[in-house]
Amino acid sequence: RHYLKLQNTAEKKSALDEYRVSFDLKKEPELRKMLIANFLHSGKTELKYPRLSVSTGVGPCFVRVGGRGKYQLPQKDDAGVVTIDPFDWNQPVEFILMVWAKGVHEKDFKKANIDWKSLPINVGLINYEGLDEKGPSYPAKMNYIGTYNTEGKIWKGSAKAPNLKPLMEQMQDKQEVDLFEHHFHPVTVMDFFRDDVYQLFAVYLKPYYYDFSGNRHDGLRPFASSLIEADEFYRYALVDIHTQPKIAVSAAKVEVADFDDMQFRFRAPKDYTKAVPWASAGIGEKEIKDWITKRPMDIRAKV
Repeated sequence: RHYLKLQNTAEKKSALDEYRVSFDLKKEPELRKMLIANFLHSGKTELKYPRLSVSTGVGPCFVRVGGRGKYQLPQKDDAGVVTIDPFDWNQPVEFILMVWAKGVHEKDFKKANIDWKSLPINVGLINYEGLDEKGPSYPAKMNYIGTYNTEGKIWKGSAKAPNLKPLMEQMQDKQEVDLFEHHFHPVTVMDFFRDDVYQLFAVYLKPYYYDFSGNRHDGLRPFASSLIEADEFYRYALVDIHTQPKIAVSAAKVEVADFDDMQFRFRAPKDYTKAVPWASAGIGEKEIKDWITKRPMDIRAKV
């Protein structure tokens, strides 16, 4: 038997961050299980993914601030954009982006020994207030959560990722499912046949950044073409999406159409140098302004 040591590379560690996995290379079932889970070869750049399905798309997107309570979508009578006002920039923000696929090519993934229920995706923020500005981008996972039928409003399946559990429990409420349907607009070659079944994936994203002292903060960092005044809003959207070419998930169709329900407005801070997590001791207003307006994609504030 062989032993593989797994170690957490994060700054903060616990006693559970190092452990050994035992496997026997001579036993095909054991090896195949590891391969199917993308365990041994998910980090290889040459890994070729099959085409996911005949059609894919994104939206809507949920948001939650502070780590408690329900995830929000725009209400039916709203202008379409979730507005967080007041907003404390010290609080964590969580997004769950929905991805849909029509007719997943399960057999092709099985032949490639790749688990189609958990796929890599890169999600970045864009600020649409003022001049459009790309912000930080984060690696994430598309986790399959079940099927959705627009005729019977069927939502079934469970998410293995713990971070998705609160949303899955929330979606047991019929009113929540109705609101989801209001914002669910798949664009496919079969537009007029909305009674088909769609496979749903959820992408969990909890943005973070490092301040000028190198300390990590879970939350949004401000970025814009120019500083936004306290009586205005940052208007963020999770539409800078990248996947492996054949997985072919993109927000292009959403941007062409009306994608207000993919945007979120966060009240700008009253002061960019006080009572905000990125304001470290000895850091001046110019350095903060340069980070916000000249280095919008940088997760690390310190150069």
